Amino acid sequence: MDFFEIIKELSDEELEKVVQQKIKDLEMEKLLDEPSEIGYIVDYNPTRFDMSVIDDVKCFDLDINVFYTGYIKKGTKIIFGLFYDDIGNAKNDGCYYYMDDEGYICDFCRYIKDKDVTNEYELFNYILTFLNNYFGIIKDINRHEMFQMIYKDEDNYFPPIEEHSIKSFKGKGNALCSEYSATAQNILCVFGIESYMIIGNQKTDNEKTESHAFNIISFDEKSTKKEVNLLIDFSVPVKVYDMKFNIIDLVPYIAVLDRFDQKFVMDLIYNNEHIISEDYCYVIIGDSIFNMTYDRNRNYSLDNMVYSDELENKNLIKK
Repeated sequence: MDFFEIIKELSDEELEKVVQQKIKDLEMEKLLDEPSEIGYIVDYNPTRFDMSVIDDVKCFDLDINVFYTGYIKKGTKIIFGLFYDDIGNAKNDGCYYYMDDEGYICDFCRYIKDKDVTNEYELFNYILTFLNNYFGIIKDINRHEMFQMIYKDEDNYFPPIEEHSIKSFKGKGNALCSEYSATAQNILCVFGIESYMIIGNQKTDNEKTESHAFNIISFDEKSTKKEVNLLIDFSVPVKVYDMKFNIIDLVPYIAVLDRFDQKFVMDLIYNNEHIISEDYCYVIIGDSIFNMTYDRNRNYSLDNMVYSDELENKNLIKK
């Protein structure tokens, strides 16, 4: 929250300079060998991978960068699509974009600097409201169609005339979990909140397990000065109702983590650790807000299988 106090009194010109310097400082902290790709490490053209059979299911080895720490530096490629066949060919089919723009960070700072933000949780709510407005709610075009490639031959594409950019999602209403998680991560880092972008899976009770991106954050809570570790989900938010159960707002889903240390991270990545927490909503009655829990849980994980939402088959891809 210190950064918020800094920008409150700045002019737009001063704010842009301060934000750019903050971004520069965060990028300087990144290691030289920091991964330049997040998600499924495949090209837009098909590549053959080694096949194997595990528990009577065809699988093949595929590199995936599923746990990204801190600020996502400019030029990082995020691959959100994965397409494959029965003989081990995999591609992203153009479903990728580059984090090649930082304008949304300055836009957010201009948006929030006049707001009355008293704690980190209000900051999170403002981030979601801003991102909903930035990306848009009404879908203008399917995200796969937006990045449609041109075929060179039966299997391969020409290189894109214009590279795919995070800016392409602005106002289109088609941004999903990876776009929300990536942009939220960078905003959080600028405001001094340690953040980790995770590409894993999510399901609610007996619903289908789906690939999903979310964040884990760590910070010293302003009111208590104690370290708080949270799972935060900006793309599958929590509904806020009035007393007649009309939806009046959306806020990020938050689950408190009992621990967040090196062993937890290793268990999450390699030992199929799951984060299971109650699903809930808020109801505002008069001047009071009430937390109402549903009779169901949300289940977040990062296991060793990718569940395809794109193809209706039983092939799974080993991470």
